[in-house]
Amino acid sequence: MAASSSSTNRLETLTIHERYVSFPARHEDEELCARDELFNTFVEARLDFMMRQLLRSVRRASCEAFVVVNSRGAYTRHTSAYNGTAGILVVLVRYLRAMRHHRAQLSPNNSRLDESHVIQLLWSILNNLEGRIPSPHQHAHHLDHGAAFYFGLPGLLLTCALAHRAIGNSRRTDELLQQLIALAPHIAHNRAVRDVNEVLYGRAGYLNCLSLVRQHFSMSSEQNARIGFAASTIATAIVNQGRRSAVHPWPLMWHFHHKAYLGAAHGVAGILHSLLAWSPVLDSSQRIAVASTVDVLAHLVARPCPSSLHTSTGMPRTDREETMHWCHGPAGHIMLFSAALHQAHGVDNDAVRRYQTVIEALTSRLAQRGLIRKGLGLCHGVSGTCYAFLSAYRATRLKRYLRLARAFYHIATTSKQYQRAVSTYFDSQRDVQGIPDTPFSLMEGTSGEICLLLDFLHPLASSFPGFEFRAQ
Repeated sequence: MAASSSSTNRLETLTIHERYVSFPARHEDEELCARDELFNTFVEARLDFMMRQLLRSVRRASCEAFVVVNSRGAYTRHTSAYNGTAGILVVLVRYLRAMRHHRAQLSPNNSRLDESHVIQLLWSILNNLEGRIPSPHQHAHHLDHGAAFYFGLPGLLLTCALAHRAIGNSRRTDELLQQLIALAPHIAHNRAVRDVNEVLYGRAGYLNCLSLVRQHFSMSSEQNARIGFAASTIATAIVNQGRRSAVHPWPLMWHFHHKAYLGAAHGVAGILHSLLAWSPVLDSSQRIAVASTVDVLAHLVARPCPSSLHTSTGMPRTDREETMHWCHGPAGHIMLFSAALHQAHGVDNDAVRRYQTVIEALTSRLAQRGLIRKGLGLCHGVSGTCYAFLSAYRATRLKRYLRLARAFYHIATTSKQYQRAVSTYFDSQRDVQGIPDTPFSLMEGTSGEICLLLDFLHPLASSFPGFEFRAQ
């Protein structure tokens, strides 16, 4: 969809900074971002284009024993939800669900993708991933590389279960879910993961798997009891570790590779977010410790704050600049405080005001800093920022946050100036400058962007893949 002339003029007056690209104030009030029907038309066309691009890549890769394409055009054998084939399975399941429930919105210009093609590709990936799942008696020995949704066996089991459910294979779905739940005692006590509590690789990421099971699957009362017991076992282990590592003023603290991170991927915000979802299985002292730690973090990040603390003092590292990414910065914090705000409604009016205030401060900093020059990824790009604004919108129902999400995405995908800024941004962690290492993956590339586009069509039902879930 073509932008208006006034919008185009604004898009080409961006300001390029070292790590971010700022844009003129009030762009979110442009007609495209303010009117649902206009923005949805833009999203539908973009979604059709991006989905076809992904499917072409998937078809090519499926000819190579189903591997994923990296930034150099070579094939790699990643299977994780973060940067591998399980993540592509996630977006195919989401897209298939949208095709079945919101078919009209996925057919711009009568060019709707054939559902059978999506199912065929889903089967191709699923068959490959099933071959990577070890037999149940070997599961405890396959947790060294992760015990979470994004990395590790739990994410592989869950994504395959979601795919089998999407194609109507209920027997295999149940088998995979039982294997996932049976991992709980190993993840609680296995030496390889007992000190890894964060979201990307650790116990909090396993809790997120259980939250997603509770959201997406109809379970019997007996199965729900098993899930609740598994969640209680893991949550208790996480809280106990947090108490052992705590330093004033933190009631709970966790370390990852001997660093005290604050963000969603490796740090306090992500772990607390996972624990909040299972508040009912915590005892009163555990709930108080979690809530108090949320409040300490809220007080700290209400002002610009680096991504980690001194482990000995619990104070921010002054030698680190604040980063805006979901993985380490305000984008992930907003999702935590949005979840906390939802739980506080009707229960604690003071907490409601505190969380509304910190969400406002964090979203303002995101808006002022602008677009991340790393591109459109979920983990450390613009799509992650958009999801943060959508979280704030769901929690507060303030339309301004929805308009900000739309503005960030629209500028990132239509501004040549921004796209040049991405292509010229030097990132020592990337193999090819300006291109994610896995361009079609969930957390770095196209698959995550497609999830965002689907959620733009129904923003009050949006959820950051693998991290956010419907409140219980």
